[in-house]
Order: sequence, then structure tokens, then C-alpha cells
Amino acid sequence: MKRFLYLCLLLSMACESAFALTLTELQRKLETVQTVESEFVQTKHLQVFQNEIVLKGRMGLRREGADLAWHVTTPIRYSVCFRGSVMTQWDETSQKTTTFDTASNPMLKALLDQMRSWFSGNLSEMQREYDLTLREAPQTGRHVLTCVPKGELANFMKEIEIRFAEGTGYIDSVKLVEASGDWSEIQFRDTRLNQPLSDQIFRHP
Repeated sequence: MKRFLYLCLLLSMACESAFALTLTELQRKLETVQTVESEFVQTKHLQVFQNEIVLKGRMGLRREGADLAWHVTTPIRYSVCFRGSVMTQWDETSQKTTTFDTASNPMLKALLDQMRSWFSGNLSEMQREYDLTLREAPQTGRHVLTCVPKGELANFMKEIEIRFAEGTGYIDSVKLVEASGDWSEIQFRDTRLNQPLSDQIFRHP
């Protein structure tokens, strides 16, 4: 019986080491990405509506400076740009640009920090806010990272599922499931990694 328990303990330790190693390898791979430019399709499902909302656009990320741009082009035109701790947003209806200092808005800063962590592969930072589970999807064999929030985040977010593309190993899609049951899935297409990014992508139309 003691030998059996000892064997179980060794197997458990081996599994934990493999899991930690896999996360470490994943982070190392993602950390090689310095810039990202991609088209995206975002599908939003709200419990109060029967039809899903589909948004299309493009995004840009530059690790240096932690710059992030999110431009929705269809069916509405709307954009959000983050440069350092400053966020600006613009919409076609008002034709106005609004500026926010994320340092003075903890909730907005938390959202920005999480988005940067997802796209830059900062898993160490994510582990502070989430319980992370890495697995392979049975049908595709692609890696899937499930992030279950801890603390206050769990009050409004149930989980985040990040799927990685075959080949580049970079993010293929992100699905956010809210505590209410609403969910949003973002699929990335024509992703270009480590290509020079013009400052123009971090500006509003």
C-alpha cells in the first residue's frame, strides 16, 4: 500500500512538472513576439437577444511601450487605442475622441493589463489573477489555455479560453464567458507577427 501511495505521489509530481514546463515553454514562445497585426471577427452572445452580434476589424500590438490598438470597422466604426497608461476612444457617430487615464480607473487598468497579458504571453502576470490550465484539444491537438479568474474578477467573469494556432503557435481565438452567461469570442485571421508597425495603426480615423 505504501509503495502504491509513493508511486501515485511520484506520478503527481511528474504531472505537475510537465504542466509547469509546458506553461514555461508556451510563455517563451509567446515572448518572442514583439509586434502583432491581425484582422478579427468578434461574435457576442447576449442572453437578452436571440441573434448574435458580429463585429469585424483589425488590431495591432507593440510590446515595446505596451501599445494596443483595437479598430472595429463593421457594422459600426469604433476604435480604442492604448499608449502607455493613456486610453483614447473614437466613434463614428459622435466623431469625437475621448481620452482616459487608466491609472485613475482601476477597473479599466485591470482590463487593459489583462488584454496586454493575453496578447504578449505574460503568463506569470496572468497567474496572479487566474488559475491556468493548459491542455490539448482532442480533435485538433492544438493547445488551449483556460483561465479561471480569482478574487473580484470572478464576480463578473466565469472563464477565458485562449486557443493557439497550429504552426505559429500564436493566439488563434479568445473566448470570454461572463458570470451572467453572456459570452464573446474573438477569432483572429491573417495574423502577422514581428513585422514593423506604423504609428498610424495606433491613431484613430
